[in-house]
Amino acid sequence: MLSCADGFFPIFAEERLIGGALVFRDRNRAKNKCNLGRIWIDPEFQYQGYGLKAMKLVLNNFPDAECWTLETPFLNMRIRNFFLKAGFTCVKEAGG
Repeated sequence: MLSCADGFFPIFAEERLIGGALVFRDRNRAKNKCNLGRIWIDPEFQYQGYGLKAMKLVLNNFPDAECWTLETPFLNMRIRNFFLKAGFTCVKEAGG
């Protein structure tokens, strides 16, 4: 079961809220599995490294996670490349 109590992470740039991330933990599995439900950055602050810095901080908050999952839109190569750059791999692809 996914629990929404695991983490909302606000993303700030100099005291200004510019985005956030949601993490859910699957408590029904043998290994510690987390799901990145969503991560977003205000368009004004995109392409400035905030997303990758935020991903690193989010992942570091769950050091016991053995597996991370997430979903991205099939044809959105920009977001796919972002997650590949952050260290994720594509394990399953469903056509749109």
